[in-house]
Amino acid sequence: MKKKFFFTFIFINSIFISVNNKIIAQTHSNFWSRLSLNKKISSRYKFDLELQYRRQNGFENNNPVFEPLLYSLRTWVVYQPKKEIQFSISPFAYFYHFPIINNASDVSKPFLKEYRIAFAMDNKIANYKKYVFQNRVGLEYRIFQPTINNVVRFREKLAMKYAFTSKWSLFVYDEMLLNLCGVARNHMFDHNRLGWNVNFNITPKYKIEAGYIFITRLQRTAITNVEENNFLLNFTYFFTN
Repeated sequence: MKKKFFFTFIFINSIFISVNNKIIAQTHSNFWSRLSLNKKISSRYKFDLELQYRRQNGFENNNPVFEPLLYSLRTWVVYQPKKEIQFSISPFAYFYHFPIINNASDVSKPFLKEYRIAFAMDNKIANYKKYVFQNRVGLEYRIFQPTINNVVRFREKLAMKYAFTSKWSLFVYDEMLLNLCGVARNHMFDHNRLGWNVNFNITPKYKIEAGYIFITRLQRTAITNVEENNFLLNFTYFFTN
């Protein structure tokens, strides 16, 4: 009961912070892609390697792949003691951030490097035949270079999965990300993701995900939000014995 109350409080408080920030009129368009390599080590352990590549629109250009946005490499070690729960640790991740382009001058701004350590816990809240309700809670320690303070970020994701068949499924989710320390108090709200994606398990070795995420993001240097349309395409390869 205390855990549910805590998560509910966090969400309500974050939404309040978000609503009380001025929303910028223009929206931003991005294209996110990810390649994941998955290796099962034992019945309870597996290892993931993620490569991300993201693009964005330019200034006064709505093409979501016009300018670079992010490159990253991340590792995960996953432990699943039960069918309903799993723990994930990312001991190392490297991100190469390009500035979000809202003005003409943003194109020439310097990039930002980030090293990240993360922990997450996934829990299946309920399972009703074809419907599965899930919760993912995580903490991240973000180390930036140059000049920006290190940040501890909390994130919680509530999701529903609907399985059309054994190969096709739909995910609908909302994820809130909050800065716990390393930023000014009025920047506690980081961003919110509301999205969906369709998963297709081509074979036991290959999986494709395609979808859309609507993001409300608080700018790093202002008390105003940016609205983002994110189109995503992910590919996963499972190494089998």
